[in-house]
Amino acid sequence: MKKVYLFIAMLFIASVTMAQLMPKDNVGFSLKSTKSMKITPGSGIKAIIDTIGWTAASMPCFGSPTAEVSIYGMVDDADVHIGYWFGTSGDVNADSLEADYWAQCWVNTANVKVAGILFFAAGKAVMVGGASSNVTMGVQKMDPTAAVVSYPPLVEGPGPDNTYLASGTMNIADVDTAWMTFNYIPFSTMATINAVDFCAVSDFKAMRTNGDTCYMMCDAAGNGLGLNYSQMCISPGAYYWIAMPVNGAALDVNISVFALIDDGAGIEDEGFFQGMKMTIRNNPAKENIFVDYALQYTSPVKISIYDITGKEVMVINQGNQAAGTVHTAAINTCDLRSGNYLVSIEANGGRFTKKLIVE
Repeated sequence: MKKVYLFIAMLFIASVTMAQLMPKDNVGFSLKSTKSMKITPGSGIKAIIDTIGWTAASMPCFGSPTAEVSIYGMVDDADVHIGYWFGTSGDVNADSLEADYWAQCWVNTANVKVAGILFFAAGKAVMVGGASSNVTMGVQKMDPTAAVVSYPPLVEGPGPDNTYLASGTMNIADVDTAWMTFNYIPFSTMATINAVDFCAVSDFKAMRTNGDTCYMMCDAAGNGLGLNYSQMCISPGAYYWIAMPVNGAALDVNISVFALIDDGAGIEDEGFFQGMKMTIRNNPAKENIFVDYALQYTSPVKISIYDITGKEVMVINQGNQAAGTVHTAAINTCDLRSGNYLVSIEANGGRFTKKLIVE
């Protein structure tokens, strides 16, 4: 049985156990012990961006409501470290375990264009490096029977369809591991998603086979709200839901990878992205922009602007805003240097981010 454990911590949490029986490879996993780093909301930590997916009452949100993030390592039966959950992991000499593929799946009812992927890297170890030591991240549609929910009995659910609509790569030398700092992988051609669920898939295998290590983080168990929308792949084409309760425990989490929306889900468009619509007027901006937004559910609203490195440069609290109407925030951009920025709206426990150009 393979085991996972968590490195680097500030807060110790009682040990739990999770077992997952995989019908294809019959590989088991257990959570050996957990520790975590705590995030204090409002402490100036950069760019806490939310994952997507909702129930009737709420949406899972990275780092919320339990303000903790974790780094899980993976070991084999002999307690030999073989990598990390949510990064490079797996036995190089075994075909049955190549757990380098991770997916964060989202619910979407709008027609959107995805420009690229944002992710937080928790750490890396460059042992060899080289031009081929890359991570690939891209957007895929969801197949309703592509993932395994439980076994036995075999229950299938939605998972990545293993066909990239768009993707890009980043070399390990370029991955920034500074605390909560964006890494941005742009797509050469934008992915168009027409009112269907989709996901971001990360593939770290090339880094592992080149002798290097890189990994992301996840938030606290339970933050995924049991939607099973964070997934692992222990061999190409075979995804498994992580959030599988066994003996009262589950690794029900969100992964620190996110989609950057270039177009769609605007005020005049049908459907919502994370329960929101947003249109940025006067973009590119010279002096002022106007952010028009509408909510699917009444919620407090905060608008933030980040530079492309993930640094928060402006925050506008809008207070509690009603659903079913269009709201407008006028924002002066004169103090911002020319360049690319991200405009992010937080509401309903989710976040919607679009690009802004300041001239």
